[in-house]
Amino acid sequence: NGTRLLTVSEFSRSRLAHHLRLDPARIGVVAEGGEHIFRNPAETAILAEHGLLPGRYALAVGTQAAHKNLAALQGAASLLEQHGMTLALAGARDASVFRAAGAGAARPLGRVSDAALRALYENALCLVFPSRYEGFGLPPLEAMWCGCPVIAGRAGALPEVLGDAALWFAPDDPTGIATHLATLITEPALRQRIADAGRARAQHYSWPAAAARLLQLAQDA
Repeated sequence: NGTRLLTVSEFSRSRLAHHLRLDPARIGVVAEGGEHIFRNPAETAILAEHGLLPGRYALAVGTQAAHKNLAALQGAASLLEQHGMTLALAGARDASVFRAAGAGAARPLGRVSDAALRALYENALCLVFPSRYEGFGLPPLEAMWCGCPVIAGRAGALPEVLGDAALWFAPDDPTGIATHLATLITEPALRQRIADAGRARAQHYSWPAAAARLLQLAQDA
């Protein structure tokens, strides 16, 4: 039949085509936007609530789902602690895996609102995103819109979305996270360059652009 499927990235299109045994041409791509993070003023009270100081913490966003690979952040938490900084975990229900590794700098925040998340992005040293599999990767895009540098695992759709505007590591070899963190801590100029590159990259992923692409696909159909 003439049914047209839609997904959010070329990576997801390739996976869907493979598993559903479809011609990729039957699957349209409409990338997501990230500027929705600005709909509400930043709720900066989240910082004081959890004892976080601007620029003195790295942020991770994710759940305990295995593909989010949060265990890869153990070394990052330890390195941050050595610099008097902390790892803040938004969305993680508990930090038992980090406590078991002796990484006391990991601080679970639980679920947070978009307004609080905006404040966390805007005041973080960086976002660390170690996921092994993402169909798109919304948190890194939101972070880039907020001027927050991103350290990400090179997996799934993340390279497609983030391009050369992120610092990369292999999800199966998370030692690269600590290396990048140390560089961002000691080289403010590099941190600023990555933040600027992220802001520029994010402009290509907006909801008006998504709407225009969806309309075009509908007209073509």
